[in-house]
Amino acid sequence: MNKLQPNAIPKFTTTTGGFRSRENICLYQNAARVYGLGDLDLFQTVDLFEKRNIAQVTHCIFALARQAQRKSFNGPILRTSTPEFRPCEVTEEQLFVRKSLTGFLDEGLIKFANSSKSS
Repeated sequence: MNKLQPNAIPKFTTTTGGFRSRENICLYQNAARVYGLGDLDLFQTVDLFEKRNIAQVTHCIFALARQAQRKSFNGPILRTSTPEFRPCEVTEEQLFVRKSLTGFLDEGLIKFANSSKSS
């Protein structure tokens, strides 16, 4: 956090131990909130400390990366790969066949549903 926003966490502990680790996690969460992350992007202390919900911790890291990009951070970029856009070309004949099948299938489903009710 201090790389993204200097002095976001002015004093943190480097010693190990349950209480100190939890305190560092809380300091990170508060700094991330001030940096612009919403409550839905943050994780609970136990999610990381007790490894209960690492997916939410990961989500938080990606949310922080997105927020850093919005604030013009010029360091390394962390993001998921986005699918490449590929336009779909459909002919008029394919559209006609699709429309005909849709009506046919809907009609068959209605008949099936009605026959199931009467049984």
